[in-house]
Amino acid sequence: MGLFFHEIGVMFGIESMWNPSAVVVLLLAIAAYSYGCTRVRQADEDRVTVRHNVFFGLSALIFALAFASPLDAIASHDLFSVHTFVHLLEIMLMTPLLIAGLPVSMLRGLLRTLRVPPRSFHPAVIVIAFNVIFFSFHLPPLFDETLVSGWFHLLEHILFFVAAFFLWMPVLSPLPEVPRLKPGPLLLYAFFTVNFTMPGQILLVLAQRVFYSYPVASITQFGLSPVQDQQLGFLLMIAGMFVPFLGVAIYAFSRYDNSRWYS
Repeated sequence: MGLFFHEIGVMFGIESMWNPSAVVVLLLAIAAYSYGCTRVRQADEDRVTVRHNVFFGLSALIFALAFASPLDAIASHDLFSVHTFVHLLEIMLMTPLLIAGLPVSMLRGLLRTLRVPPRSFHPAVIVIAFNVIFFSFHLPPLFDETLVSGWFHLLEHILFFVAAFFLWMPVLSPLPEVPRLKPGPLLLYAFFTVNFTMPGQILLVLAQRVFYSYPVASITQFGLSPVQDQQLGFLLMIAGMFVPFLGVAIYAFSRYDNSRWYS
């Protein structure tokens, strides 16, 4: 493992090993969370439990791995497959862990600060909006722009985070004003979330031409051809979406009772 990171350091230069701006964002988020926990305890609105701290800590750790580590440099400049992996870390792990790590009053305060009304979390609208945003940024013109424009790449990550936050709230929300979906609707929600753009992703896996503008030399030094890198990226995308929501569907089905389908 040490040799791997040494080779990465040689390849990109030591300044590319860690992303200082991501580290600053992470430290600010930890400081804001710590301050918010203090306010929650003082106001005695709800308790900050060990579970909250563990989930928030895991979310922060995944943020560091995705955006402050060498993965960010590889994803931004060299491998489409790693780029996809970073997005899956953000959407399928970091964001749901963050929701689970926020106490009720802190999460409610966040929604109020951002002026997000509870009616915004309509499941059908969320599924469509999330898939449109996620798939659109993987169309070649928009994707290639993220490779050359730092601001556009930042916008992509912000939109993915917001879309993922909305995506997971109907599954994990602790707020009574944004109730979790009942088993029946939750099964449908999981099914349509995964399958909405699945046909397009499968076609892209089977494609034998390269759609994106990563340097060929950078890809081949990792032992992949550009087509293999692209196919691996879309396979990761399919599996990374399917596995978490398969878990959601299994959970919903485990609570199946024909007489209590919506209870």
